[in-house]
Amino acid sequence: MNHSRIVHNAANTARDGFFVEGGGIDTDGPATANDTEISHNTAVFSGTTSTSADGGGIANDGPLKLNHSQVTDNTVGVPEDTGSLAFGASVAPFTETEIEHSTISRNHASAPGGTALGALTTGSPAPGETTDLTMMDSVIAENTTSAPNGLAAGGGLGTNFPVSLTRTRVIDNTATAPGGTARGGGIHIGRTGELTVTGSTVRGNTALASGGTARRGGISNATGGTLTADQSHISKNTAAASDGGTAQGGGIFQAVGTTTLKNKSTVTGNTAADGGGIFKESGTLTLDDTSVRRNRPNNCAPAGSVPNCTG
Repeated sequence: MNHSRIVHNAANTARDGFFVEGGGIDTDGPATANDTEISHNTAVFSGTTSTSADGGGIANDGPLKLNHSQVTDNTVGVPEDTGSLAFGASVAPFTETEIEHSTISRNHASAPGGTALGALTTGSPAPGETTDLTMMDSVIAENTTSAPNGLAAGGGLGTNFPVSLTRTRVIDNTATAPGGTARGGGIHIGRTGELTVTGSTVRGNTALASGGTARRGGISNATGGTLTADQSHISKNTAAASDGGTAQGGGIFQAVGTTTLKNKSTVTGNTAADGGGIFKESGTLTLDDTSVRRNRPNNCAPAGSVPNCTG
């Protein structure tokens, strides 16, 4: 696809026992989009059983390359209280994917009482396959995942296999789950996820869960994944939970897995009820030539849990 527009398409069904994928594009073989717009497409399941809807803009089971393209204003959705999964409102890669000089913005995933995952979310690879997602010189911005009384994770990005972000901005995304759990307004790393962030920015993302649990305004590494941030900046992210909820880890929430921040990375100006910069529940977290400062109400929590972090 060169200099093209794929807009206002729909992959929708109410037939129980089926899943929905690829509102704009569903590709099983190699695909390339150059200077192309994929926007205002939908992938929606409206039946009564537990299922999934993924890839509002693109679902790719074959290798995909996006260059100088925009994937914007796409939607995935599932019905209330069916325990269903909605993910990849913009792109849902299940195999090797390369994104360069592109924008993923204003996409929305909705799963009331279920699970909603990020605008760009990788599916779990087939057993024995080696897959990865690389993203360079691109933007993931202003996307939303919504799951009232459910789980909303990774407003911008969710990963279950190796992902590399280079000179990329993950900004102003939101994960919201009133009465439920919001994890990673910007990025959620799954149990098998491996995320490397180089020369990149995670800024202004929000995890909201009124009356519930909000963790990881910026990045969530809470289920056993691996995070490495190199010369990257995590700033001005927020985890908030009004009405008696719990809000922890405005910048980073760490549990079970392994996190390493190095080479002049920074965690600054983030906010949560506790662990404004970093909240470490368990696992391994290493700060190497990294500054954690000016976070509210504290930089790291619990006190003493993160070596080389003070205040």
